[in-house]
Amino acid sequence: ISFTLKVPSPVTLSVYNSAGIRVYDRVSNIRQSGTHTITFDASGLASGIYYYSLVSGEGIKSHKMQIME
Repeated sequence: ISFTLKVPSPVTLSVYNSAGIRVYDRVSNIRQSGTHTITFDASGLASGIYYYSLVSGEGIKSHKMQIME
């Protein structure tokens, strides 16, 4: 999952299933400004629609994704 920061900030990635239950959390140390990638291992999740949110000092960005086995 790629994202760009304008200012240095800690970043939290959370993934939710279609029922709204959090199935994954990852908190990063402070990331510098620029483009970054967080590798998300979905091998333990069933196929389906999931939602992820990236929380940083710049706000919250949410997106939908589909996982297929």
